[in-house]
Amino acid sequence: MDFVHYVTVFLLSFCPFIEIFVGIPVGIVLFQLDPKGVALIAFISNATSIIFLQYLIFRYKDSRILRPITQVNPENRAIKLIHKVVERFGVFIAALIIPFMISGHVGIAMHSILGVSKQKLLHSLLISIAIWTFLLIYLSQLIPGFLLQVGGRS
Repeated sequence: MDFVHYVTVFLLSFCPFIEIFVGIPVGIVLFQLDPKGVALIAFISNATSIIFLQYLIFRYKDSRILRPITQVNPENRAIKLIHKVVERFGVFIAALIIPFMISGHVGIAMHSILGVSKQKLLHSLLISIAIWTFLLIYLSQLIPGFLLQVGGRS
């Protein structure tokens, strides 16, 4: 049964907008899987999907299917905030907030709006995903204990 649960974590982490923010807590809290296995599966899944999407954007940048991702509205408030973060603090700090605010999948298409190279943004996003993975693993391990404490006080 664990195999099915790990596949579920992989698929959740692979999907844009759901990503590791849902995949990791589901794997640890709901399925009670090993945190190291969940971290590895979720990171590989999310990183693979972002790299694959970057390849598709590079290869088929004028495709109708990819148009919603590649034609990000630069007037969007989240995009403006990320652009200000890049100008003020650099690409790496912006890459830390991109997965949380707009999804790493959309973030990888923003290199031209942000004025950075694709490779630099990709590397920063992958490091950011690793950081988010460790943070989510830690927080997901705290959730059951916190819920038990809160439930015991009532």
